[in-house]
Amino acid sequence: MFSTVQVIGFTAGMTLATAEFTSVIMLLFARRYMERKFPRLTLHLALASKTTSWRICAGIDTFLLTFLLTGNAAVAGSVIGFEVLTKFGFFYSHEWVWNRPTFKRFMEVSRSDTFKMNYAAYSKTRS
Repeated sequence: MFSTVQVIGFTAGMTLATAEFTSVIMLLFARRYMERKFPRLTLHLALASKTTSWRICAGIDTFLLTFLLTGNAAVAGSVIGFEVLTKFGFFYSHEWVWNRPTFKRFMEVSRSDTFKMNYAAYSKTRS
């Protein structure tokens, strides 16, 4: 009926799915607890995880592009190693600055200001 490889594959897949689901639920509760107890630490952890996930995606992209241009996996790997270190710091710093309360206040535009700008642009097109 089922081969041994299929049974092992199904068992491994179900085990991984169960472990992933359990870890997601546990992390959800842990994050809520951390947000209440340590709001600043939670912000830094969120920025670090966002930075890490982005660097993984961008690193794969850089590796593939470098490999396609050079045809050498060693060169592509060395480019990735250097790039990950530098851009991890740059992206984390960038996100940290954008999440600063003073910067957010500087970038905010009130709804009434937005309405006035849209209305002014609309009236120019009508005249």
